[in-house]
Amino acid sequence: MGASKQLSNDLKTKIVQHYGLEEGHKKLSQRFKLSVSTVRNIVRKWKTTGTVLVKARSGRPSKILERQRRRMVRTVKTSPQTTSKDRQHHLAADGVTVHCSTIQHTLHKEKLYGRVMRNKPFLHTRHKVLRNANAHLDKPASFWNKVLWTDETKIELFGHNKGRYARRQKNTAFQEKHLLPTIQWGFHHAVGLCGQCHYWESCSS
Repeated sequence: MGASKQLSNDLKTKIVQHYGLEEGHKKLSQRFKLSVSTVRNIVRKWKTTGTVLVKARSGRPSKILERQRRRMVRTVKTSPQTTSKDRQHHLAADGVTVHCSTIQHTLHKEKLYGRVMRNKPFLHTRHKVLRNANAHLDKPASFWNKVLWTDETKIELFGHNKGRYARRQKNTAFQEKHLLPTIQWGFHHAVGLCGQCHYWESCSS
């Protein structure tokens, strides 16, 4: 369907003038041979803005509709680790084809930026695990010479830890949904950082 014909400003002004003479929408539509809805929209715009002129706009209209934008922002706030590719696929399902950079610019306007996820802070000093680690921190070399480390295996419990991003607003880095889970086990048996567990088999003489 082609674009609708733009009415002249003179015609719009005449419609508003006759409306001021207490002529109804139906009578005006018959006088100027326009639909009632067109006359109603012209009068509504004049009442709202005080003019019938079409204001100039910068740039072309956005491909992402307002409803789709609100849904995208709501989804990203609920699931911060969702990527621009994910949002691109969801928009494509709605028949909207946009570049990932367009999605990023839209989220930036909502103060949602991709940031590297921070590690969840470790346990407080009053907890047993950290006390145990501190107790062995200054052990002499003779103590560790009695420990035999036979194997080491790295297991990432929460997916790969490199390049994990979350979209968040400023000053929300330490909210639970924006943090990477961390695990810290007993000092002799296992130590886990950022979801990584290092299991050590050991024996002492």
